[in-house]
Amino acid sequence: MAYYPAEAVVFHGPMRDFTRPTDSGNSYTTGFCPTCGTSLKGQASRLPQIAGVALGCIDEGTIPAPTRSVYEQDKAEWIDLMGDMAHHPRGRDS
Repeated sequence: MAYYPAEAVVFHGPMRDFTRPTDSGNSYTTGFCPTCGTSLKGQASRLPQIAGVALGCIDEGTIPAPTRSVYEQDKAEWIDLMGDMAHHPRGRDS
């Protein structure tokens, strides 16, 4: 996901939401395509002013480099996270 100010993000077409609890006691909502199930967006209840956009949805410009990596405890061991970014074994508060 790439995160942007919520007011700058607009999706067109049908979308369904799935909301789940987070480790911190808040909630996270994933918006997905009701036809194919592809994740399209993410929204943390803790940060309603920020909207996540699945990188595959971005069709213009370049995708920004990541600034942090979360839930590294669950990543596949063959993934090598390169670059200068914050690393978190769980959520970004860990």
